Amino acid sequence: MIESIRSTYILPKDMLAYEKGTVLVDVPLREARDMECNRCGDCCDSSGENVKLDKKHSVPLFVWGGNLPEDRYKSRFGKEMVIPLVRGDGGLVEAEEFEIQSNGEPHRAFRCTFLERDEEGLSSCGIYDQPSPERRPLNCGSFPVFGQEVDDAIIDHGYFIPPTGALPRCTWYGMRIVGPWKETKNWNMLFENQRRIW
Repeated sequence: MIESIRSTYILPKDMLAYEKGTVLVDVPLREARDMECNRCGDCCDSSGENVKLDKKHSVPLFVWGGNLPEDRYKSRFGKEMVIPLVRGDGGLVEAEEFEIQSNGEPHRAFRCTFLERDEEGLSSCGIYDQPSPERRPLNCGSFPVFGQEVDDAIIDHGYFIPPTGALPRCTWYGMRIVGPWKETKNWNMLFENQRRIW
């Protein structure tokens, strides 16, 4: 079997938990969105044994991104969905509040209350199929390549690097997502017309 040769991109600096010099493989957006999650669960639990740690501070490099309601979704689900994790004796422990960093911002290492694992260790979301308003938050369903910010970045500058650098087991680790109409003339205009229909 002959595999297609893909173009690559070498990171010019540290970013998104990837180190400078990391080689990312270019994957068209359509192909990236057709890939299936491998159910590692690392995006739902910063304390996973495979989640990369900040070597200096021993805190996970993967944290809750995007907006987070003050009650951590308790009003939606009847219990907090996002459980803060902080440094404790022997590793990360659950806490009432996020640890505050030296810059005054919270370090939002977390574990999701609804993360479930089967007997083979594969993860699933306990609220994946729930109807609104119990539906999982938008940034859960859009991570890492399904959100509008991905499309916007591709239209703006032709690529998007998913924030999976701290998640080496993730399906989308080591990729740079490029335009779905990369070989088509004026693909950005075609995308803009399609976006108006949505």
